Amino acid sequence: MSVPPSTVTIPCRRYARYPAEAIDSVLAQTRPADEVLVMDVGSQDATANVIDRYDGRVRRVPLSFMDIYPARQIALELARFEFFLNLDADDRLPPHFIERTLEVIAREGDSRLARWCTRARSFSAMPRAICLRNPTTSTA
Repeated sequence: MSVPPSTVTIPCRRYARYPAEAIDSVLAQTRPADEVLVMDVGSQDATANVIDRYDGRVRRVPLSFMDIYPARQIALELARFEFFLNLDADDRLPPHFIERTLEVIAREGDSRLARWCTRARSFSAMPRAICLRNPTTSTA
């Protein structure tokens, strides 16, 4: 079974207190993402400093506009891999999340997983992590 490569994107705006936990949860995965992008959306607090501590393991994409939703679209366009996970900066993933998600995608294919929602542990207790097929990189 071939496990597809993946990108995790984390949009973040003025959230210096949260992204370290979100990023740490991504980097601590049993099957790490192949790429981690943090979209720094007009933050004027210490967000950039927090993200830049992950030198080489996380790519910070500074954006000057002040709306988080266009940042998600830009993240999708910048993602190099076919499958991506959009993780809010105040969420964190259980340690096997990416591994198990990609195994299911590899096993089940797109018929059941064109839009597969799962449970990420959120600081606000809301499941919001979604793993999708990236239309900007898909060949099918």
